[in-house]
Amino acid sequence: MRIDAPVVIGDLVATSGAVKAVSFNVGGFTGASGTFTTTDSKTIIVDFGIIRSIATNSAAKLFSWTIQNPAVGGIPGPRLKQDMTCVRLDSMVSFGEGVFFNIEERPYAYTGGVDIVSSDQIAVTTGTTTPTFSNASLAADNWLWVDISAATGTTSTTYLQITLSVTV
Repeated sequence: MRIDAPVVIGDLVATSGAVKAVSFNVGGFTGASGTFTTTDSKTIIVDFGIIRSIATNSAAKLFSWTIQNPAVGGIPGPRLKQDMTCVRLDSMVSFGEGVFFNIEERPYAYTGGVDIVSSDQIAVTTGTTTPTFSNASLAADNWLWVDISAATGTTSTTYLQITLSVTV
């Protein structure tokens, strides 16, 4: 696909004016219109050979843990396929007074890591949300790890539900 006037915007458009795209849905003549997806997952809208918009595709992804009878200790989580940014941490317990926990980003699953929030989140029956992070940028190939530091009240019949929302 060619664009009438050579336009350079980062690595999205080559100096010759050709769009670098993994897939596209328009025919191949100069001045065509359509939507393109770049190799770095950006969406480009072209009208008659003119770039009208460039958007980053950053759909939210969720990591979720359901832990029965939470107790002090650690629970391994997933390994990250790509770099991600934390946007929200939610938790709740079904019974009990509260469960104190943090999520660590670890280079190796069974070695220490860095907490994603500055102090433990306290999961309670009404739910808890954290929208700010001390370590929001998560690196590809690292692991997530739930670290429970305390559980108060009756937790032998409790479920702890944790959901971490991230964008790519």
